[in-house]
Amino acid sequence: LLLQSVEDIVRLFPALSAGSHARFSNLRSQGGFLVSAEIDAGLVKSLFIHSLYGGPLRLASPWPALRMRRNGETAFRPVIQDQRGVIEIMTRAGETVRFRSE
Repeated sequence: LLLQSVEDIVRLFPALSAGSHARFSNLRSQGGFLVSAEIDAGLVKSLFIHSLYGGPLRLASPWPALRMRRNGETAFRPVIQDQRGVIEIMTRAGETVRFRSE
């Protein structure tokens, strides 16, 4: 299982064993998002989420702290997680958001 989106929360690699390597591109999730990510040796290396329709994105953070950058932005900025490790941001139709570890 590479991607899960239950209760409108996107979760990456929820069933991979420790030390796994996997990559996927443009898997569809709840809310109208195309998700692309890579994990190597159990660590998420890349994460891109494309919003097809705009609206709220809820993501279970794959890192203890993360940063994001939208299309057209030059700098990454921190994103606040709730007590469950979930972030919520508003997206615009057609934009891609890149995430990375802080």
